[in-house]
Amino acid sequence: MVDLRNRYGRLVAALAVLLAASSAPAAEEAPPPAHALILFGANWCAPCLAELRSLPDYGAMIAPAPLLVAWTDGQPPRLWPAWPGNAQMVPLGQAPALLARIGGKTAGLPYVAMLDEKGRLCADLRGKLDRERLAAMLRTCRGGATR
Repeated sequence: MVDLRNRYGRLVAALAVLLAASSAPAAEEAPPPAHALILFGANWCAPCLAELRSLPDYGAMIAPAPLLVAWTDGQPPRLWPAWPGNAQMVPLGQAPALLARIGGKTAGLPYVAMLDEKGRLCADLRGKLDRERLAAMLRTCRGGATR
């Protein structure tokens, strides 16, 4: 099995920084964020849609780090009560490639990935995110563990 952290780590970090800097694609690079949380989902995925309702909580838990919403099949419906200030949509067309680089081609949805300060995958979750699971991911990443 190919270790995606080493092979694609710099590419994933650069893409996460670009996406966090603007909701539109940008050409400039910035220093990697302390952490970035990426929520992958799709309109056909009921648990993915349910996660959108918790965006304000997740955004507050990881602030000021960026929360990237990467929808693989178009724009998600506006089901959330408020879009957190640190949340950004991954531009359409880039989410499937980002998912393939982080989670592999067979990742089920929902899929959640957290990157460390160097843009490396430090925690991930296949399945619906909740406050307890996000807290565990944060503890793992802040402890310096990488996957």
